[in-house]
Order: sequence, then structure tokens, then C-alpha cells
Amino acid sequence: MTRLIIVDDDRRILDSLPIYFSRSDSITVAATFHRAHDVLEYITAHGCDVVLSDIHMPRMNGVELLQRLQGLEDPPIFIVMTAFDTNESMLQILAQGGELMWWIDHNAGGECPRLGNTH
Repeated sequence: MTRLIIVDDDRRILDSLPIYFSRSDSITVAATFHRAHDVLEYITAHGCDVVLSDIHMPRMNGVELLQRLQGLEDPPIFIVMTAFDTNESMLQILAQGGELMWWIDHNAGGECPRLGNTH
């Protein structure tokens, strides 16, 4: 079972994504956080397989979180999600070892978010 951590400063995302992933037989949401700096302590104590994180958050953004996670002995896969962003941020994520990007398409008419591969 893949253990997933979701990080976003938007409570609506933190409330809805665990419901979305509850449909999966292979993914369990281990924890959700609205502040990126709280993730590091949790992962050190409990570990996880994948971090799904927003880019734009106060205090520590997604790029900084990824940099810190890469310093761990066994870093989790890092997936960035965003509703809007710049190419510069995406290039930073890729350069730091980010694997995928999940675009939140608010114009999808109620459909599930799209998953886009950055490679």
C-alpha cells in the first residue's frame, strides 16, 4: 500500500483529496498538512512513500519542501500540484528531483483533476 502525504494551505484541497484517494485500493492517505514545515517532522518519525504538495504556501513553499526532503536518507517521491504556475517553478521542481505534476483544472466541470507527467 502506497502511503501518501498531502500538503496544501487550502483546507478545501485537504478535505477533498483524501475522499478522492479513498477510492484506491493501492493508496492510503497517511496524513494531511496545511504547513509544509510540519511534514518533515512527520516523515522523520513515520516515513511515507509519496508527498503530494502545493507549490505556493506561506513560510515554506513546495520547492523548499522538496529540497529538504531530498536531504533525507530515503526521500519520498515528490509530486507537485498546482492550479496555476510559472515555467520557472516547474523547472526548479524538476531540477530538484520532482517526479510528476498534477494540474488542478478548476474548469473541468466537476471531473477529477488531471495528472500530467513532466518527463
